Amino acid sequence: MKSCAWRACSWRASSCAAVALVWLMLPGGGRLVAEEPAPDVGRDTLEDLEWMIGEWLLVPEDDAETKHSGTMTMTVRWDDGRAFIVREATLTPPAESGEPVVTLQQRIGWDPLVDRIRSWSFSSDGSRAEATWFEEAGSWIVRGTAVLPDGTQASSTNIYTFDGQDRCAWRIVRPPLATDDSPPTRATWVRKPRSTTP
Repeated sequence: MKSCAWRACSWRASSCAAVALVWLMLPGGGRLVAEEPAPDVGRDTLEDLEWMIGEWLLVPEDDAETKHSGTMTMTVRWDDGRAFIVREATLTPPAESGEPVVTLQQRIGWDPLVDRIRSWSFSSDGSRAEATWFEEAGSWIVRGTAVLPDGTQASSTNIYTFDGQDRCAWRIVRPPLATDDSPPTRATWVRKPRSTTP
């Protein structure tokens, strides 16, 4: 006789409660012999990133950078099941550049395969990326890899330092073997005031 286990999803008040069902395999079929809650999806760990929820505007350190690159806004929210944090960003290039608007969606969640917070990102220009998140010395370190539309692979380290209020310093650090000597990208995400309209 063999046993097997899988997860079933029970919906209660629009939330998903995972349950592990263990069956005893018999010659004539199977019967339920045990039921127990499955491990949580990691939402308690994701709570540490709840400060990101809201609407944000990117403010570069140099005004010339804004004129060159355009504007970037971001909306951050929980998904319906509170299993992922969803970040949706829009980069609007300067009108005179002739470049199209680029949108990006990122999902941040707990990955049980590596016991870490991970993110998966997809951009309207065809690029995609994935990264690992961890907190260190008051900042969130995000180390990831990306595949660009032309198939080129790239890596980067993003550092987010939240001030506890409505500002988050953002740095992109280039890898040691980068082929150019451009300085790290530095900017600040500023949270937009919450609407008071009922």
